Amino acid sequence: MVLRRDEQDVARDASGWERRVLSPVLPGVEFEFMRATIGAGVDAGVFQPHGPGSREYLAVEAGTLRLSLDGDEVELHAGDSVFYAGDCHHEPNTPPGASCIGVHIQRQTNMRRRRGGATTSLRVGRAGRTDARHVPARPAVDALRKFGHERS
Repeated sequence: MVLRRDEQDVARDASGWERRVLSPVLPGVEFEFMRATIGAGVDAGVFQPHGPGSREYLAVEAGTLRLSLDGDEVELHAGDSVFYAGDCHHEPNTPPGASCIGVHIQRQTNMRRRRGGATTSLRVGRAGRTDARHVPARPAVDALRKFGHERS
């Protein structure tokens, strides 16, 4: 299966980051392969924990990424990678003057389901507010819309 660049879903957030979903949407597969670009000095907010058993992998291609995992911060540079359990609060951001480009793989398990096969996800913004989003349960669409992003 080939997924051409113009067929890939792209989410852009007004705060200054972009997420390109590189994996196809397959029924019943809770796996997402993404390329993320985060502008300099961007705080993407705190992402709520995924289900127990979820896993996330990040590799920084260029720039610097600060990643907070349940309050513990790690700084990653070009060539660095990290693996962590996705069932923790995670907050990606970049320092002033340094952007980041990287790849992100996410494998979710035990996702919370709502009537009609949709998932409810939460994101806590920089000001501490919590937004609930009701989104379709397709894996790649979840990656784009669960935090209020739109396809482009």
